[in-house]
Amino acid sequence: MKKEILSKLGIMILCSLGVSLIIEKFIYPEEPIEWFRYITNFGISFICIILFYLISKIIYKKDIDSKLIKRFDNLSINKIFTFLAIIFGVTFSILFPLGQIPDEITHINMIYEDRNLDIEFSDIDDNYTGYKNLNKKNKKIDTSNYFDLSKRIDTDLKLTIPNLKIIRHFPQYIGTLIGEALSLPMFIYLTLCELLALSFYIVICNMALKKMPFKKNLMMLIMLLPICIQQMASFSYDVVLNSFSFLFIAYILNLKFIKDKIKFSDIIKLIIFLLIIAICKLPYIILGLLIFILPANKFEFKLKSKVITYEYIKEKIKKHKYIYLTILVIALVFACIVAYKILAKIYIGKILLASIFNIIDTLSLFKRSIDMFLTYYLETIVGNLGIFNVDTSLIFEVFVYISLLLVTFFNFKIVKGKLKANKINFTKKDIIIIYITVILLIYIIILSMFEWTLYCTKIPGYKTFNISEIGDYITKLPYIGGVQGRYFIPVLPLILLPLNSVKITNKLVKINPIVYQIIYYIIVFVYLVIILLNRYWI
Repeated sequence: MKKEILSKLGIMILCSLGVSLIIEKFIYPEEPIEWFRYITNFGISFICIILFYLISKIIYKKDIDSKLIKRFDNLSINKIFTFLAIIFGVTFSILFPLGQIPDEITHINMIYEDRNLDIEFSDIDDNYTGYKNLNKKNKKIDTSNYFDLSKRIDTDLKLTIPNLKIIRHFPQYIGTLIGEALSLPMFIYLTLCELLALSFYIVICNMALKKMPFKKNLMMLIMLLPICIQQMASFSYDVVLNSFSFLFIAYILNLKFIKDKIKFSDIIKLIIFLLIIAICKLPYIILGLLIFILPANKFEFKLKSKVITYEYIKEKIKKHKYIYLTILVIALVFACIVAYKILAKIYIGKILLASIFNIIDTLSLFKRSIDMFLTYYLETIVGNLGIFNVDTSLIFEVFVYISLLLVTFFNFKIVKGKLKANKINFTKKDIIIIYITVILLIYIIILSMFEWTLYCTKIPGYKTFNISEIGDYITKLPYIGGVQGRYFIPVLPLILLPLNSVKITNKLVKINPIVYQIIYYIIVFVYLVIILLNRYWI
């Protein structure tokens, strides 16, 4: 018994030494080994390995008992998500001070702009300074100013008819109207807007979870990633963008795997979801390509007294195939001309056209950008919070990624009182379409920051560039900057959902999926509370 314990301790020590050496070599490659830092990393690694070992002992069981299976069967994922989202959202809405989420003040100003009000937040904040001067890491909240309820919102703001773009900040917009009508103190006014954003996020994500035909636990984990927790109770339009992206993906999968027939009303809903996503951020309209994974034989539209089905259309095309082929070619040519004309008039369209006309140079630019920023992208998908001044541990980020991968394969169903792998029947065509969508989304997301890169490099007259001039700068720029990991959150479900292995899932069935996820959410909650208290409040 003693030999077994000593051998396990020896392995843990060796692993800790190895992890510490890897951290020194990869995180600080150009610096000599600093022994104090190395010993500190060794201590942290050793403690984490012991914790992981103890957790594995708790969650690993050779046979999962029937009580657990009954609990697993009776769990309502929507209730669990709502409970966790409320706890996480309210807590971190308070712990993240106003203005400490990327571009938050800019988003407040966007709301006033979309309300057709010629003002900025600084014009009506009644000299409220509670949120200012926190960008430096050593700055803490001045609670006397932050909770100063004598500072009130300006009540003289006019009630105007907003433009369509207000959709991207809809819940926060409602909060501004209520706050102005009641002349609330600034702190309460801003917190109300954040809590309405959280409520909106919970409602839309609940709709998405109800529609998901499988891997609901994975979808919930993505919805509650640390970066999503940060964004879901904020002024950012990520609240609307991310929630409707999840809903669009879930609705597509529901139509594919659950519904017997796809009606005209289903297509209208998908179009509405996609329009809301496009209003938030145009590049994400690429999600619309997922419609091609829907089985053609499920479509059924009623046109007056006729029922238009796939078989009906197929029969018509067989009879007049050359006429329909000619119409299709003409329609495609016409669509390409119209698309070119529209894209050539808007700046992001010019960038897209220039990238297509200079595809080799664009791919070279992308390679340089990804080589430089890949680590940063991966880090900011799950960590590096606030305005990139709330550092998260590498170990924590790795833990979140490992959990994402594990929960991806927690795809169980109950068969005769036992947990078994739930096979997902994506075809090869479906997987090709999904990953083409992923590649195009990543391509357009990175490309969308080309204009921002021109702005940051202070290139004169960049806003008036034509397609050929943009093409010249595609070859000149060293990289495209400004892309943050959170931009890829709507892409994440598409990367993970098709991953499916009955063998891996059946092996993972011995891991208690419920207990593992409880431990995961406790660790995430406690860790984030500690680092945020330490960063802003203590």
